[in-house]
Amino acid sequence: MKKYLLLAPFVFALAACQQMPSRPMGAVPHAGTYEGVLPAADGPGIQTTLFLKAQGDYSKTRSYVERNATFEDAGSWKVENGVLTLESVRTKGEKRYWKFRDDGKLCKLTLDQKRIEGSLAEHYCLKPLQ
Repeated sequence: MKKYLLLAPFVFALAACQQMPSRPMGAVPHAGTYEGVLPAADGPGIQTTLFLKAQGDYSKTRSYVERNATFEDAGSWKVENGVLTLESVRTKGEKRYWKFRDDGKLCKLTLDQKRIEGSLAEHYCLKPLQ
């Protein structure tokens, strides 16, 4: 009976490990690639790809749909209280803000970190690539 009592903590620990999410060791929760077409003031949209690297760096590519115009940006990123802050190297520390939603989408915020509202609000979101 004593040997079963000694094994109990190990059995419970093993069971707890089985219920943990299957994320690779060392993986950063928000790191990955996000993609979508954001609204453009004078065109059909801006194809946007944001790559959040696990080391805290990012790269972003924006290509205007139906135009020959592509822009790239890079810098550092951090997440606090569900808000992603991108700090650009190209624009000398200019910050842009995004919010992680429960459905996995990443939605752009205004410069004062407010939600974009109105009929186009849903179009300011990027989807995670699986």
